[in-house]
Amino acid sequence: MYTIQHMANTAGISNRTLRYYDSIGLLSPTARSEGGYRLYTDNDLLLLQQILIFKRLGLDLKTIKQIVTNPQFDIITSLKNQLRDVAAEQLRLNQLRATIEQTLQQINQGGTISMKDGFKGLKDETIAKNEQTYGTEIRDKYDNEVVEASYDKMRKLSKWEWNRASELASEILSLLPKAMDEGVTSSLAAQLCQKHQEWIQFYWPTYSKDAHLALCEMYTTDERFTAYYDKSRVGAASFLYQAMKHYLQH
Repeated sequence: MYTIQHMANTAGISNRTLRYYDSIGLLSPTARSEGGYRLYTDNDLLLLQQILIFKRLGLDLKTIKQIVTNPQFDIITSLKNQLRDVAAEQLRLNQLRATIEQTLQQINQGGTISMKDGFKGLKDETIAKNEQTYGTEIRDKYDNEVVEASYDKMRKLSKWEWNRASELASEILSLLPKAMDEGVTSSLAAQLCQKHQEWIQFYWPTYSKDAHLALCEMYTTDERFTAYYDKSRVGAASFLYQAMKHYLQH
């Protein structure tokens, strides 16, 4: 058994953090001493490691709690997924480092800075980050060939196409609250769906209504996708799915 001080020292965190994790039901001690002091086991220590790794990967505590308290949560599977995520992040950072080093070399040599190379580095970094964040979900929903074809299309986007796709993503988030005020069947909702359809076609090798609707449905079932759209207004992800269902059926 480990005391709270031993757990904190081992993990490099404070006693206060462990008490907070206990208070929100994220990590509670397996036992308590006769004096009421928290006592932790090896399994508790392993779970704490998982929590801290998830935090380093950018997940918030609410999402982490949903993961580790899920009855289907498995330590081995989690470690394998985290290893994959770390490898993807390492690749992203290596690509970013290579782009920076190349730019510095061009500056030091007095040569012309290649915007094409820098743009390629930006796309590679975006792909690696997307794979790290959503890779498991999209590969579960679509086979690997479809995912890799999508990444290949992204790499081939022109600068104008890349910028247009980014503009559309911003326009969609901006339009969502206004469309929600007007309703699912409104012309504003149709405009929103048309923009989303245009946006997704920049990345997909082929387009189908069924696949598009399935993607929007996933926005409502995966907390990270939901959080992305709901930052414009709570319920936005669900509204987009319902609006798209109406739009694609008419």
